[in-house]
Amino acid sequence: MKTFRHLPNLNQCILFLQSCAFHKNLTKGKETHSWMLVNGFLTAPPSVTSLINMYSKCSIPLDAISVFKDTHHPNIFAWNAIIAGLISNGLSRDAFEFFRRMRWEDNGVYPDKFTFPCVIKACLDLGEVYEVWKIHADLFKVGLANDEYVVSSLINFYLKFSFMVEAWRLFDELGEGKRDVVLWNAMINGYAKIGGFNMAFQVFGRMVEEGVTPSKFTVTGIISIFSMTRDVSNGRAVHGFVKKIGYESDEVVSNSLIDMYGKCKLLGDADWIFVEMPKRDIFSWNSIMSVHEQAADYDGTLKLFDRMRNAGVVPDIVSITTVLPACSHLAALVHGKEIHGHMIVNGYCGDFHDAYVGNAVMDMYAKCGSLNDAQLVFDKKKNRDIASWNIMIMGYGLHGFGDEALVMFSRMREAHMIPNEVTFVAILSACSHGGLCDQGREILEHMELDHGVVPTVEHYTCVVDMLGRAGKLNEAYELACSMPIEPNPIVWTAFLAACRLHGNADLAKIAAERVFELDPSRSGSYVLISNVYGSVGRYEDVSEMRGAMKTRNVKKAPGCSWFGSESWERKKRLLADHIHLQAQKWKFHGLVHSKDGQSSSNQLLIHVVKKGETLTSISRQYGVSIQAIVVANSKIVNVDVVLEGDRLKIPAFIAEETQVGSIWRSWSCIEAKGRRTSSKILKGLENQKILTMMASHNIQAAKITGYLLLAPLVAFCIRCILGVFHRRRARSFKHQDINASGSHDHGSRSIRWKTALRDIREPDAFDTESRKDSVDPLEDRSEAPFEDISSAYTELDPAYQKFLSECGMSNWGYWRGGGSNE
Repeated sequence: MKTFRHLPNLNQCILFLQSCAFHKNLTKGKETHSWMLVNGFLTAPPSVTSLINMYSKCSIPLDAISVFKDTHHPNIFAWNAIIAGLISNGLSRDAFEFFRRMRWEDNGVYPDKFTFPCVIKACLDLGEVYEVWKIHADLFKVGLANDEYVVSSLINFYLKFSFMVEAWRLFDELGEGKRDVVLWNAMINGYAKIGGFNMAFQVFGRMVEEGVTPSKFTVTGIISIFSMTRDVSNGRAVHGFVKKIGYESDEVVSNSLIDMYGKCKLLGDADWIFVEMPKRDIFSWNSIMSVHEQAADYDGTLKLFDRMRNAGVVPDIVSITTVLPACSHLAALVHGKEIHGHMIVNGYCGDFHDAYVGNAVMDMYAKCGSLNDAQLVFDKKKNRDIASWNIMIMGYGLHGFGDEALVMFSRMREAHMIPNEVTFVAILSACSHGGLCDQGREILEHMELDHGVVPTVEHYTCVVDMLGRAGKLNEAYELACSMPIEPNPIVWTAFLAACRLHGNADLAKIAAERVFELDPSRSGSYVLISNVYGSVGRYEDVSEMRGAMKTRNVKKAPGCSWFGSESWERKKRLLADHIHLQAQKWKFHGLVHSKDGQSSSNQLLIHVVKKGETLTSISRQYGVSIQAIVVANSKIVNVDVVLEGDRLKIPAFIAEETQVGSIWRSWSCIEAKGRRTSSKILKGLENQKILTMMASHNIQAAKITGYLLLAPLVAFCIRCILGVFHRRRARSFKHQDINASGSHDHGSRSIRWKTALRDIREPDAFDTESRKDSVDPLEDRSEAPFEDISSAYTELDPAYQKFLSECGMSNWGYWRGGGSNE
């Protein structure tokens, strides 16, 4: 009260109480209350109403009730204030009791048109349908049955509880003159909330016909309906109507249009609206980022997030939860850490957001391969829910740490956390990736008895995949046939992939037939069975599968890969841009060999690169690691080495010694839905160290990585490098003739694939007889190529020669089958 120069009067006190209520300033409000009590202002009815309103807005409902009870004869404004105040504080039951007192006490106060909407809102919160029917009857007694404000509340109540007939009857009885835009909005939104989208659209059409101008809330409500129904035709019509009435520049309407076009998979239209917006708020940025993230345009999501920060817009919690999944899919670990740092600085990691955002951060770290950081975030979480445990189990399993996933599963049970279906999918998948067959089968058998979770088709799919990866094809087939649930195409596709991995054509044919019966449009199944037939020399069946794909109009999307760099930029490259020339040469040599009837030892050489194949699928078919392919084709790929696969499992001690830096994720359009591939980009000597350690006879490392054939392939890669070195060092006349006749470096390199794969069988044998029939003109020279390679070998740096010798390489460029002879 010291702020007043003179003593305040009643009106000034009331105005000051209204200001305290607006700003929720409880301290000043109590000071004003004390002043009014001392000066006898509380006997005036307006002061009682203002005090009740102030305490209610400051979330002190008990003080509001105390003020009301101290009033001798409260008027209708005081009753309405206490009822509305209690409802706003979540005390709907107490508010309804005050309404009963007002009706039954003989104090001359009766409910008015402001009382009934509040009481109807209380009944809506309490679900008191019978009481609302009585209130509806009272409206006729007090003459408020046709009041727009009261009827609007009744319509909302009836729509909420799906009383469509009563709602429409009330709406229709009002007449055209009394149906304002608020009531029209209530009808549209009420129908939309209960799924009556057609009726909502009809109400909107009738509204326009009657000449009622829709508000921006009407437009956003009807646009949200088209977003949920994916009705782009009517959505475009409403968009045109929005432009006509001048709402297009409104931020709320534009955000709704962005969401509608995004849900309809029209990213171009959504981007166009976003660009044309005169002013963009945080909701606009969140809308466009969410649209791109839901459309799997993760790189675009990161770019938009970067643009938002450059525009000076501070990301909120919605922005964070939108962009983190994009970092997870692209394995953008550096940018994920930056976002995590932004969260810490802005206090988004507190107790309130911990349960929601903490899981998103853990998921990002886990999918990016930074399991230590994911574990650190998990250990610091104060309120771990079931999703937190599932993320950690799935993260360990994704990267092949099956034992760690089992330990986390045991810790979860010790913490008295009840596992759900997702938990068992994660742990069974971890057992599959880690080769823990016994543990996986035991978990499947006891999950219903011990935890009450009935196995679903997803759980059986994981076990079938687990047994298939371990080479137990018969057990996997028996499980697929005997499972209590009808196996879906995913089960048989997993079994088919296992058959391709182990070269079992008979079981693969059975699995493929089951897949074709259930889902003939799965292109991946055709490719798998074709690869199986090709690996065993059944090329007529390969042609038959390709013909079946054409007949059934089954097509594969072109494969692509993501290559990360230090900046936010990423380049998306089609497979044809990587190995276009080499793919043509492979196709040529494959056809020649198949017509000449080569022996079974050359079967893996016959391969026609089809549109849509990825390096992953080619490496699986040949049993060759992708890093070996990329090393041999480094000029085409334009990176040193890309290690890629469903599960990149380099032993921890190797990763530590080589100081592997950035980890990126490679995403392929033709991979199975929901599957992701890991990749690492290694440079220079780091790659050499890994290849050296894996090329030596370290059986433990070989079993962990699964690259038992890598040693001779490393030798082959080095032979290719020496050959390139030789061609750069000196170009002979014969070599010039070869280039003049149309032979390219890529062609000669693909022929080295042929000879190298022969060397895998007998690395020390030159196999000169089979080379006489080769179409490579370089092989027509007797011993010149080997002498040239030997000469190139001697000109290498001594340290590099020692490195090659440690790899088991002879100076002729062949693998001796072991380490150094020193």
